[in-house]
Amino acid sequence: MYPSLMGWAVAACLLFPWIGLQAQPPSQPTVLAVYGRFKRTEQPSSGLELLAGTQFPIQNRLGMGWTHGRISLYTTYGLLSRAYVNIALNIQKRRQPDQTANYNFIRSAFEQGRVWEWGFRYRFNPLYVGIFLQSQKFAIAATPQALIENLAPEKAADIQRRADNFSRRVPAVGNFYESTGIRPTVYPTQLAFALGRHWHLGKSRQLGLGAEVAYSLNLYTASRVTSDKRSLVTNFLLENVNPVVEKVLQQRFKHFNVPLLSVALVYRLQPVHTR
Repeated sequence: MYPSLMGWAVAACLLFPWIGLQAQPPSQPTVLAVYGRFKRTEQPSSGLELLAGTQFPIQNRLGMGWTHGRISLYTTYGLLSRAYVNIALNIQKRRQPDQTANYNFIRSAFEQGRVWEWGFRYRFNPLYVGIFLQSQKFAIAATPQALIENLAPEKAADIQRRADNFSRRVPAVGNFYESTGIRPTVYPTQLAFALGRHWHLGKSRQLGLGAEVAYSLNLYTASRVTSDKRSLVTNFLLENVNPVVEKVLQQRFKHFNVPLLSVALVYRLQPVHTR
């Protein structure tokens, strides 16, 4: 009976603070005052944050942000992980099984990539919701012949014939079609929505662990093809190879929408608790 009465008494003091004020002697802290101190310490703090973490299946990244009250703004820079890229491309293969050969080639020719991210979060301690924008870069490397045969096999015979004719007319270019280095790059722009949580590590409350789930939607995809500086073959590539490669890569990354799981260590510099 007594524990039950005590629970109702505490609840009544929280809901109706004047009860607590009347019941407590002047020299003792009221329940409302204790509750107020607890509430203030649980408020998000303001300050600069540094973070390091991973975003599966896209990147490993470093970043910084600014938190003020419940609002956070941040930016990160990350490098694409080859292992992660393989998983992301496998997701696309399941969605477009008829393009499996394309994705297998992109995976094998993948060279490097990076991701810039800018985001906004609103915190409901300890949870938060967020929205962020990503500028991604996927670069692959291969010869013109390999790119056309693997990305657009239906055009391979025709472009091979044009390349052979060009080599006969300009012997100085040699077997450029089979040997010239060419580097197509895809630039997807992604918008994502996130739900996450933050945990404090240690008593200082400066070090924390963040985890979030998100889903990204592709807004726009651009592509560009660069090659070794050999002016004699530049025009041929620009007219016959680059447009085909760019179009196929844009199609393959057009629906590059993937679920994301992020984990990061967060260090807050000089936290100031808001009141």
